[in-house]
Amino acid sequence: MQLNYFLKNILFLYFLLLFSSSSYSQKLLSGYILDNETLEPLSYSTIIIENESRGTYSEIDGLFKLDTTSYSSKRMAVSHIGYKTKIIQLNSFKEKDTVVLVQEEHLLKEVVLKVYNQKLNEKWYKNNIKERTFITSPARGTTYAVLINKHPKKKFGSFELYYLPQKSSPQNKIRIKFLQRDINGNPSDNQLIRKDLIYTLPLNSERITIDLAYLNFIIPEKGFYIGIEFLGNKEDQVHSETTVYYTKKIRGNKTYLTTWNKRWLHVSKNIANRSRYKNLKFSYSIFR
Repeated sequence: MQLNYFLKNILFLYFLLLFSSSSYSQKLLSGYILDNETLEPLSYSTIIIENESRGTYSEIDGLFKLDTTSYSSKRMAVSHIGYKTKIIQLNSFKEKDTVVLVQEEHLLKEVVLKVYNQKLNEKWYKNNIKERTFITSPARGTTYAVLINKHPKKKFGSFELYYLPQKSSPQNKIRIKFLQRDINGNPSDNQLIRKDLIYTLPLNSERITIDLAYLNFIIPEKGFYIGIEFLGNKEDQVHSETTVYYTKKIRGNKTYLTTWNKRWLHVSKNIANRSRYKNLKFSYSIFR
């Protein structure tokens, strides 16, 4: 009698685990992101569940894997810089299906491009204070935006970001964005440079210096925001975080953040309102 009871419990647990494993596997959605003309894979495309703080990126071969647990009735937004965003119903998307994105044709009028002049004088606005203050490491999918509202009509040069050194591979990556200010002066999702600017953070270094002079970007009258999107790394997508430094040298409330394109949060006001370390630590240069 006891043996039958024991066997029943074992069988029950077995089928429970089997069902749980099966149902979980059905919630992991995968597919490929391709260019509609060349059919080439689009790496680091962004795939987000609409109105939720959940998303992922496509890999080098265009493959993406998205955990859709509890979201099968919702839609996902697939986007890539320079392409039109595509909205897809999750419950209609088949496993290993292909998403084809169409390139955009328009450019924002506020961007002014000029021929690069090697004789221009570069001036750095360096942040050399040896600060060691940082907030919680931004997770994969987080974008910081810092305001640069000086030097209108000057050519933008380089950008420098400071962070806690990464000791081992695989190295984390970031994507740089040039974001337009909205009517309230906050960062918008409109990108002034329609290029995919992805960089790998150097190992055993606490800074990355990115030369952006080749873009020939002229700073708009009202300024703009530099966006730093943290892409993490391929092998450890969940925990591939980069710890960034904050500073007391930069005055005012100039730092925002968003995760998976949710509403922008004004970090300087809402998180660091009692601290002297209000803004993300960075340096930049312009050409005069």
